[in-house]
Amino acid sequence: MDSTVYLKRPVRTQRLLFSFNRSFMVKEVEVFGGKNVALWKETSQSSTYENSSNYASDKAVDGWDSDHYFFNNTCIHTELRGDNPFWSVMLGDFYRILSVYISNREDRSERINGFTVHVKTASGEERLIYTDKQQSKRKDIWIDSSYMPNELVNEVIIRGDNINHEKIINLCEVYVLACIPSKNETSECTQLFPENCHPSFDKMSDNLACPACLSGWTGDYCDIKKEHRYCKYHKGRTIDNKGNCTRREHCLGEFRKSDGQCTSPKNQCEPGWMGPGCQYVNLAYRSSSSIASLDGSLNTSEQILEIQIEFNGSFIISALIIHGKQSNNVTIKTPKNETCYMGNIKEGSHIVFCNFILRTRSLFISFLKKQTVMEIEVFGGRNVALWKKTTQSSIYNNTLTSPDKAVDGWDSGGDLFNDSCTHTYEKHETNGPFWNVDLGSPYSIMSVRIANRNKYEQRINGFRLFGLNFTNLRQLMYTDPGNATSRSSVWVDSSIMTSSLYHTIIIDGEYLVKNESRYQILALCEVEVFACRLTENRGEDCVSFCPKNCQQTEKCLNKQFTCPNCNPGWKGPHCTQGNVFLF
Repeated sequence: MDSTVYLKRPVRTQRLLFSFNRSFMVKEVEVFGGKNVALWKETSQSSTYENSSNYASDKAVDGWDSDHYFFNNTCIHTELRGDNPFWSVMLGDFYRILSVYISNREDRSERINGFTVHVKTASGEERLIYTDKQQSKRKDIWIDSSYMPNELVNEVIIRGDNINHEKIINLCEVYVLACIPSKNETSECTQLFPENCHPSFDKMSDNLACPACLSGWTGDYCDIKKEHRYCKYHKGRTIDNKGNCTRREHCLGEFRKSDGQCTSPKNQCEPGWMGPGCQYVNLAYRSSSSIASLDGSLNTSEQILEIQIEFNGSFIISALIIHGKQSNNVTIKTPKNETCYMGNIKEGSHIVFCNFILRTRSLFISFLKKQTVMEIEVFGGRNVALWKKTTQSSIYNNTLTSPDKAVDGWDSGGDLFNDSCTHTYEKHETNGPFWNVDLGSPYSIMSVRIANRNKYEQRINGFRLFGLNFTNLRQLMYTDPGNATSRSSVWVDSSIMTSSLYHTIIIDGEYLVKNESRYQILALCEVEVFACRLTENRGEDCVSFCPKNCQQTEKCLNKQFTCPNCNPGWKGPHCTQGNVFLF
């Protein structure tokens, strides 16, 4: 029977060693070397011998090398002593080239000696990849993978500047081999990285190693499974054994300890996260979006004249990032016609700060002219609960469902048995179960997101959210209606956030629905408390929602974020009106 074996990762080698655990009858061993992506593609050459169609450039991609016999009229031939002779093939798309095989004319095979092979990469640059140094007669020339470039290629060129004195390029077939088979019975023609490598890289290394792995994998070839990102733990992470976990839970690759910035090229953050250290939630992200500018990837783009971004509720907005390919003029407004920003943005990643703090369910963005946009990201605050001190009323199973599992930076996909969710003990508790997190400092809370368990989801119905202020007064922030049938998460948005600063957040289960045994159980897979807005000096403000021209002593924690006292020279509710005469 036939059997296809897929290697764990692509390798570049001169031999393969096969060994069997018993004697084995083998009919044939075939090793995939790629498919010919040059076949019947568009070609050109510097000249054609006698202007005859018998020797035209497309003869080298017609699928037949005529057994190296020139007079079968399926080989190319340029004019005698032509200046700078060449032959090229446009591949029609970008490919990761594996090798190039040239079928030569047999009776004049020495004519090709000294040829060079060039390619054109995605940047449009022409690169020399091979220089022939042979002086012998050869029917076949196979330029192997060791010469192939690490970039994607869309054109292959054979030049004859240094060939025989007749300056003739005379070939019978050129095969450009690319594409490897994948397990899903399709061909992979652009990536040769291991299967767990992150897909945001264009260039390979010489040893085919991966620049950055998908979440949960590590090693040069992403073949070592990590429990989660770059955090080591045994039977679940806890506040005590988190090892080298950091606040940079959402970096796709490593980060510089000097400034805490994620270092992966292009997509530095996991989809849904943004900003310095990938610590800020991106309110614009849509996991299933077909809109390229909202899909969490900087590898996709679209042409936009205007776009409306809908949020999952009403959120406090103060800044966003537009990743664009041109400079342009942009206007950003809310449905209430409040202007967040009107002005110029630069090419690349441009941070836009609103004129004042807004609370809105959507933003309308319009450009003066069509803009190529890779991504639009809207700051929704930093998770200030990450790895903070937690407590809960009871623990169902020792450390496996301890309260710190809800602030470990991973929602475990809602699976309790991934050892990253909390769970109170299944018994009657006097005032119902509870869970809380001590934030360590007082914050102006922007929103709270709770990742629910993916089984028995209704158990969270009826929870209440409280905050402790600086006097330790317990204030009710939100009461869950308690009528949901199934939900993977609950995002308590900015519309319910009060005007107080809180140092502790409490999830109270006194009015939770009861299970079939008449017990109330509180199970949380992650609790993210979002606060802190980015400021124009690249710092943070975690307690105030004041506009930039408001006096620093103010907090502006009212519903409209208006300023009671503006800086000298400014006036208006948001201190946006200048040129006040001072005497």
